[in-house]
Amino acid sequence: MSISRRNFFKIGGLSAVTAFVLGKPAFGQTGAVGRSVLADQLAGLLGRDFRAQIGSTFNFYAGTVLTQAVLTDVNTFINSSARKGAVQKTNSGCFSLRFEVASSDPLEQATYDVRHDVLGNFPLFLVPGAAANGQHLLHAVLNRR
Repeated sequence: MSISRRNFFKIGGLSAVTAFVLGKPAFGQTGAVGRSVLADQLAGLLGRDFRAQIGSTFNFYAGTVLTQAVLTDVNTFINSSARKGAVQKTNSGCFSLRFEVASSDPLEQATYDVRHDVLGNFPLFLVPGAAANGQHLLHAVLNRR
């Protein structure tokens, strides 16, 4: 079967337009409202959002196993390349979270499904820390720079 150059460019152009239009949701690019179609809830959260939830309970799921933890601290990191005396923005995308778990069994380092009444549901990579006062600590670092 022979195809003319004209038909080749028509089919190629139509394929390119179709891939551009239909490919956006498939590859997680931004849609008409400026938000990612496939983005998780965590992508829009900043340190100040978590800081407002200090003292609240977060539910961590590993499959069907539930562990509850309380957010105890949020630390915002200052950009090391910032000029001396520069004020750190409160909406920084670089911050750490510390949780206390009352469970007798410490959680392992892993990515957990997190559920919170205010902040929503999102995956979060947690690293265990030293136990303090019978409480196991979990840490997470988010860096969007």
